[in-house]
Amino acid sequence: MINLSGDTPTKFTTVISNIGDNPTSLSVNPNTNTALVTNPTSDSVVITPLGFVNNLLFAFDIGDVRSNLGINNLGSTEANVEIDLIDQNGKLLKTASTKVPSRALKHITKISQFLYGTSSPTNTRGFIKLVSDQPIPSFLSLITYGTNDASVVLGHSAGFPKLVVNAATNVAPYRSQLMLLNLGSTSASVTITAYDNAAGTVLATKTGISIPAGGFYFSEDIMTDLGLAGKFGPLQIESLNLQSVIGATLLSNANHTNGLFEAVPIQ
Repeated sequence: MINLSGDTPTKFTTVISNIGDNPTSLSVNPNTNTALVTNPTSDSVVITPLGFVNNLLFAFDIGDVRSNLGINNLGSTEANVEIDLIDQNGKLLKTASTKVPSRALKHITKISQFLYGTSSPTNTRGFIKLVSDQPIPSFLSLITYGTNDASVVLGHSAGFPKLVVNAATNVAPYRSQLMLLNLGSTSASVTITAYDNAAGTVLATKTGISIPAGGFYFSEDIMTDLGLAGKFGPLQIESLNLQSVIGATLLSNANHTNGLFEAVPIQ
C-alpha cells in the first residue's frame, strides 16, 4: 500500500512482481515512486515501479505566465491520478486528485490556481508530480498572458545523472531560464558547464550546486549566472554523486515569446 502525502492522502494498492520467493529488504524512493528489492536467493537487486509517475517542470503561476496541465489516458481503464504541486525545496504546496476516463484527455487550465482553489495568480513557482494507477503521458503548457504564446514540456518518470541542453543564451534580447529537478533519493551535487557554440571551448563552469531530493534548482538567466555576457552555446549538467536529474531551459525574449529546450541524457 502506498500512502501518498497530501491534505487527503490517496492510497493505491500495488503488487511487486518478478522478485523471487524470498526478498529480504525493501526500500522506496518517493521521488520516483519506485521500490528497490534485494533477493539473495536469486542474487538479484530489482527496481520496480509503484504506480505510474510523471514529473513536469515549469509549473509557474507568477508574473505574466500561467501553466495548463494535460493528462492522457490511452488505456481501457479509467485512471485515478494524484496531482501534487511541489516547491524548490521538495515541499508539497498543494494536492488534488482527478479521474481521467479511458482514451480521454484531462485538461486543467491554470493548474496552480486550480490546486489552490482560486481564480487569482498564486505567485508560485514549482513543478507538478502526477501519480496514477494507470499509464499516463502528460504535458504542461507554459503560457504568457500578454501574447498567449505557449511552450510545452512533457512529463518524465526517470532522469539521468548527466544531461545536455542543446542551446542556452543571453545574447540580447534573449535569455535562457534553467530548471533542474532532482529525482534521486538524496541531495544532488551538480556542476553546470557552458561551451562556446563555435569553438566548443569551455566558457564557464558553476560547481557546488546542491539540489535537495525531490526539489529543484532554478535560474532566471543561467548564462548571466555563469558570469557570461552575450554568449550562446550548449550546457552540460552533471550530478557528481549520480543522482537522477531532469531539466529544461525556457528561451524567452523581450517580446514575451518563449520556447522550451528539454535536456537530453548523455549516455
